[in-house]
Amino acid sequence: MLGEGGPNRKFWVENRLQELAGRFTIAVGGFAVLDNHLHVLVRLDPQRAGVWPDEEVVRR
Repeated sequence: MLGEGGPNRKFWVENRLQELAGRFTIAVGGFAVLDNHLHVLVRLDPQRAGVWPDEEVVRR
């Protein structure tokens, strides 16, 4: 349950989204952490993946 973990939960989710956005070709437009679920608005960024070598795309 997202409500578990107290006030640090939103901070943890934000950090995790930043980590994942850096690892994959997405941009996070916004998010909302509620008691029992979350909403995330993401946009694919194919131009960023276009500069990666093929091996990097496969690895990620």
